[in-house]
Amino acid sequence: MFWKIVRRIFAFAFAIAAVLLLPAAMWISAAQGAFLNADTYKNGLAEQNIYDDLMPAVLPFLASESVLPQNIPFLQILSNIPLESRRAITDQLTPPTWLQIQLETGIDGFFTWLNTGSREGLNQPLDFSDFQARLRGDEGQRTIDAILNNAPPCSPQQIEQIQNFARGGSSPLPLCQPPEREADTLRSAMTQAMASVANHFEENPPTVNDFLNIRDTSDNASLPLFIAAVRQLLSIFYLIPAALLSLIVALVVRSFKSFGRWAGWMGIASAFIAILPLPVLANSIIASVTAEITRSPQSAETQLFFVQLATGLLSSGFAQFSAPVVAQALLLMILAGLLLIVPPMLARQGYVPVTLTVPDFPTVVAPVGNAPSTASQRRTGQINKPEDH
Repeated sequence: MFWKIVRRIFAFAFAIAAVLLLPAAMWISAAQGAFLNADTYKNGLAEQNIYDDLMPAVLPFLASESVLPQNIPFLQILSNIPLESRRAITDQLTPPTWLQIQLETGIDGFFTWLNTGSREGLNQPLDFSDFQARLRGDEGQRTIDAILNNAPPCSPQQIEQIQNFARGGSSPLPLCQPPEREADTLRSAMTQAMASVANHFEENPPTVNDFLNIRDTSDNASLPLFIAAVRQLLSIFYLIPAALLSLIVALVVRSFKSFGRWAGWMGIASAFIAILPLPVLANSIIASVTAEITRSPQSAETQLFFVQLATGLLSSGFAQFSAPVVAQALLLMILAGLLLIVPPMLARQGYVPVTLTVPDFPTVVAPVGNAPSTASQRRTGQINKPEDH
């Protein structure tokens, strides 16, 4: 009785460990296929049409001090554009197709480094030639027209600022509709600012790493090595629950029906643990990343760009992550249900014995009472004396 209780205690401990480890194996397997695959994010962003949502934040980000030198007043020109007008204005300079190409180049470069450790993709320059041509061409002039048409009339103080700028002063350029005399001055200054932006990107073509800022340090270099090790050990995460189930069978299972109960309920518990946290997990991680971005010292426009980009990438990643987890959990539930239903059904029909006659420990059966001797058995006739031939 004592050893039976001990065996059950160990069996329950192994069952709890297996129930927790199997969902972890599902999550690791799904995460490797979803979050470490560049196509997951590229296809997901394209399907969700996230590039259109990112457009109002692209130009302010490219004009921020982290990208452009402070002596180029491009951000000043864009900062006062109303949000409702920003979409029409930015479409002139940065169409969604151009943004999609640059983001996909950045995603490929990042995951090349993450999966192989090579920094070649991070150092790859982005193609800003189309953006430069639009800044210098008709699109740039139409952008200036749209900015001025959406701006309020200039106040006397703003007119004085424009006149001071024309005389070579350092007054900041106001964003307003000036009288005809100052209109050429303001338009010329905005054209010059756009040309300065184009020249800057032509002379200093940005790379993928200029935006990701992944430094070549030992800590960063260890991340690709860790991911490679996890991939090599992935099969072990599935083998450990199977090994624990084998130990449970050796300890307490004495029938096919008992095996079905243990394996079935363990499978159902693991499946529920795997799928129940999925909705909460995605929302909580997106909220945490968004809060971290908003606490950064960057401008509001730059924060908006990164918040929208991170939300789109994470939403796409979790969509690809959830599908294989749910598929594995449903398959596990079906197998668990069969293990709970089929053994009792077969046992009732007599195809499988209800119990297996496997003794817990070997036993020795002692004779009851005093066994009669051979001589006594001969005298009583129980054993015949052999005949002589």
